[in-house]
Amino acid sequence: MLNGNILPLLLSSRNNDKEIFSIAEKFKISENELHQYLGENQIEKFLNREMLLWRLYHSFENLVLEYPNHTNGDLAELLVDIWNEKESVKISKNNAKHFIESISLQLDSRKRAFISLCEHDIESCLIYLRKDSVPFVEWLVRFGILISKKDEDLRELDIIEISKVILGQYFPHVNPKDEMFKCFDQLGFCHKIEGSNRKKFDFKRIKKYKLNNEVESLPFAKGLATLIFNAIENQVEEPFVKYKVVLTNLFHGKGEIEYENITPENPREKIAHIAIDATSKPIDFFGNEDDGASFIDEVTEQFVNAKMIEKEKLNFDIEKIENVYPEHSNEDSAKIDPTILVNEKSNGWFSILNDFDGLHIKIKEIIKDNENAKIKISQLEKENVHLSYQLEEYEKNKKENSYEQLIQFIKLVGGREGNYALHNLYQDSFHPIDNDSLQLQGSLISLFTILGLKGIEPYLGSYQLGEEVNVKKSKIGQLFTVKDAIQSAEEDVDIKIIGYGWTLDGKILVQPIVEEINK
Repeated sequence: MLNGNILPLLLSSRNNDKEIFSIAEKFKISENELHQYLGENQIEKFLNREMLLWRLYHSFENLVLEYPNHTNGDLAELLVDIWNEKESVKISKNNAKHFIESISLQLDSRKRAFISLCEHDIESCLIYLRKDSVPFVEWLVRFGILISKKDEDLRELDIIEISKVILGQYFPHVNPKDEMFKCFDQLGFCHKIEGSNRKKFDFKRIKKYKLNNEVESLPFAKGLATLIFNAIENQVEEPFVKYKVVLTNLFHGKGEIEYENITPENPREKIAHIAIDATSKPIDFFGNEDDGASFIDEVTEQFVNAKMIEKEKLNFDIEKIENVYPEHSNEDSAKIDPTILVNEKSNGWFSILNDFDGLHIKIKEIIKDNENAKIKISQLEKENVHLSYQLEEYEKNKKENSYEQLIQFIKLVGGREGNYALHNLYQDSFHPIDNDSLQLQGSLISLFTILGLKGIEPYLGSYQLGEEVNVKKSKIGQLFTVKDAIQSAEEDVDIKIIGYGWTLDGKILVQPIVEEINK
């Protein structure tokens, strides 16, 4: 490792292949050291450095899928371990953190969307993203560049036309062309035009990325392909028609990976091919759900191994069989019914087969229960996402409605409809009242009329203002707002109604105001 600044230097010089040497001193790396280091690690060429950063990006994406609940700090540690184990350009944890902060997957919501898309759960992906189009546009760009390898009639920039339909449908608040060009630039697929601040597509970088990657290697490829196909299904012009053909052939034709059920229909046939020995290994009952068949094979083999060790006296050696059945000559051996070529201990063999049948059924039940549990958990997680989204929308609408009501209230109190009550009251609060008391009374009437229109009304319950009542001390706090603390030690207290309470749309917000009557 040259020093801890090499990765930040590589990241900072992505937009200009010559810039890395001009800014090296800012990262405390001399030009000679840098030349030597880049040469030793075969990354002196700009495009090779780009591919190194893409390998780092792919490694991080794989970690996100493998450890979906890890924080960026935890993922940074794992990234350092797996990267330094296989790459000559070593990185530190700070380097890894710096890199994660520079890419779109730094946010948890984007990670969740990424995982959902990789699992072909398009609905959840879009819910996690909401209006955040940045990572989605990036996935489109990468997919579009690599899918163009599959047909000579497809071009790398055809994805821009495709994006106009997709972004228009799912992210209508953005300009598709602007967003796509911005993303090409951020991913290093553009460069500045000399003598100008303008940028253009860098097809050398795009070709290099295509050369070193395959669309099938993108973990989100199949999910995104489905989304794209559904969005452009009704389009009848190019490049949409060609895109649909390529997507169909690649992801829904012979190019699709098919998972076969390799569990034998007849377990006994499987046993005939098992190499029996005494070795065994721990079994992962909750491994990859797509490995169910191989899991059954593994358990079957170990189970039979154990049974054979337990019944080690069971022997199929032909010589011993002939000793048991001396009446059969070698000449007749070809005619022997194989069902009788077993000694008296053959019951042990059939016991194994019967036990295996039962175990086979139990194993399949375990796998099925595990798969059902995973499906249930996934459904609950999606439901939780939907409910969280709905709650957030409700709170947002509630806040917006409250704000709108406040705006309308101020307009009414301060405007012509309220006879400018707000202005008059504000002016009177800072200046001596020279105006006629009738004018002040008019302003107050206007104010409380508007409050009444908004559902804000005075409240006395069944009492009258100035009324004196006797109330249990324990009930006073429930029924009234007490102006000053009650001093009486008696259970029954005499109080007087001295002020209005207030309600909003019939809901009591402030109880009537009372004070204790001193005897």
